[in-house]
Amino acid sequence: MGTQRSKALQAAGIEVPSLEWRNLPGRLLVLFPDDETADGGAEGQSEGFFDVHNTPPWDTWVAYFEELDEEVHGGRRAYGYLLAYVPAIFVPRVELGIAANPEFAIKWLDDSETVIAALVKGATT
Repeated sequence: MGTQRSKALQAAGIEVPSLEWRNLPGRLLVLFPDDETADGGAEGQSEGFFDVHNTPPWDTWVAYFEELDEEVHGGRRAYGYLLAYVPAIFVPRVELGIAANPEFAIKWLDDSETVIAALVKGATT
């Protein structure tokens, strides 16, 4: 949390508990938008949780990240991904959507090889 906001909340007597990923009732999801083919498979199987572009609802988005891939043809390639939080009630639908996604553009964070996955895993062990 930002310093000013923390001070304001503290001055108002509002206690904000720290966020512990392992205690959230849901899962973190990753979308690699450059890999999706807009086939609609995940949309249908997830009963509309995903749209035709495999994108989760905007109000589940946490952040967008860019990382550098290993060297490709003498240079480095940047790739981006969206991190989203899936509430527990939607996890079964999302599982079906992930299974229907042949290009692997959507996956659970802990099944990805992203830097964020390693950081979250390290924070929860």
